[in-house]
Amino acid sequence: MGMRFVLTRKLPNGKWWELIWEMLMPLNVHLVYTDEPKTARVHAVTYCVPIDDTHQLGASIRWLPEHGQDQLSGREQLAPGGRRDVSYEYTQRHPDDKEAVEGQGSIALHGLEHLVTSDKGVIMFRRILREAIEAARAGTDPRGIIRDPVKAALVRTSAGSIVRDR
Repeated sequence: MGMRFVLTRKLPNGKWWELIWEMLMPLNVHLVYTDEPKTARVHAVTYCVPIDDTHQLGASIRWLPEHGQDQLSGREQLAPGGRRDVSYEYTQRHPDDKEAVEGQGSIALHGLEHLVTSDKGVIMFRRILREAIEAARAGTDPRGIIRDPVKAALVRTSAGSIVRDR
């Protein structure tokens, strides 16, 4: 239905930490915001819907456990560009995703890019988008469209943060 990103790190205590993010079509992202190895479920779901060639409508649903912290901290805060406690100069020296995306302009010039092996996810995502466009042009459903209400009622995901013995 989309793609998964799995970051795996061996911890000093011999355990393994997996941080799993998912992107489900049509443009639904499940994220876990944590900088520390812990087992945690997803606390954010983001939707992005194209409006035209240069605009999108985005919405994010985030929640905290009932007995969790009252304030968001660390990576759970919004990107620096959306925070009031940092200056414009700070965001220029410490760019986040927001600055990276907006810095490309209204329409990114892919001919100026120099993609490398670490951009594999970008290449995969663009291929999924091209396939979706072609499916729509052909009058078929793109990946991720579930028309059966029973199947659409629950879409299982595996996004989260997991510490394992391995």
